[in-house]
Amino acid sequence: MAVRSISGLVGDIAPHSFPQCGAVHSDKRGSGPGSAQVLGTTSEWTGAGAALASRGGAAVEIAPGLAIVADARLDNAADLGRELGVAPDISTEMLIAAAYRRWGEDCPSHLEGDFAFAIWDADEHRLLCARDPFGIRPLYYTHSCGSLRFSQSPGDLVRAAGGAPGLRDAAIADYLYGRVIEAEGTFFDGVRRLPAGHVLVLRAGERALRRYFDLTPAVPDGRDVHDQFRFLLDEAVRKRATGTGQVGALLSGGLDSSAIACLLRDQQQAEGAAMSRCSRWFSTNPSAATSGLSSTT
Repeated sequence: MAVRSISGLVGDIAPHSFPQCGAVHSDKRGSGPGSAQVLGTTSEWTGAGAALASRGGAAVEIAPGLAIVADARLDNAADLGRELGVAPDISTEMLIAAAYRRWGEDCPSHLEGDFAFAIWDADEHRLLCARDPFGIRPLYYTHSCGSLRFSQSPGDLVRAAGGAPGLRDAAIADYLYGRVIEAEGTFFDGVRRLPAGHVLVLRAGERALRRYFDLTPAVPDGRDVHDQFRFLLDEAVRKRATGTGQVGALLSGGLDSSAIACLLRDQQQAEGAAMSRCSRWFSTNPSAATSGLSSTT
């Protein structure tokens, strides 16, 4: 599976300032006011006032002046596709784009899964960036003089700025001490993290941050709270395991991973599928370098 990484720049677009995702070189393809390039494993799109890049994925021009890059895995892709009336084999980027065209800035609240994406809408002069509710996929940005650059690696943003990076001693000390640093802060001056469950909107050089997801306790609708929890957990495991090919569960020996593995086993058995088990052990003798690996079905 290809590792995806997205980046982009909105504002002062110059040849030396194009977002870098480890691009090499290849052919150029494009049409309309924007143009797309496939550079080795990197896809790039440039338009008036914006540039987007995706390594391992695609920088997609949905319509003239409307483009998207995404690092995403959607658990509700099938249900979302039916609701939006799109083809079942549509790409993840195009599915998110369809959600954007239906719900605008509120589209992230209709997505389930892990994601970080950015959409440039030239007609609205708007950049929309979003991150999944639990922050599984990272996204960082810098904003200066009306221009915004984003990447999934803070190091990319530091290198793009040039010169020696300014370090935030307090943030580094908090990390070494074991405390969680602030939701938006990073180790580097000027580099900010898009918090989990938030959208960032840049319009006319002005930045706005908004939370779209919050953990609000739900009141069971006439259902026993234990039954409701079991239903939600079973549904979460089912959605996570659907359409992902071969599925594995890492067991720590605790209740959480064991419960997930048992639910996954029950679901697969109900579908007539076998579940394999793989175990690794290590010698208890510190001087021995032996280990073993076994698997059963």
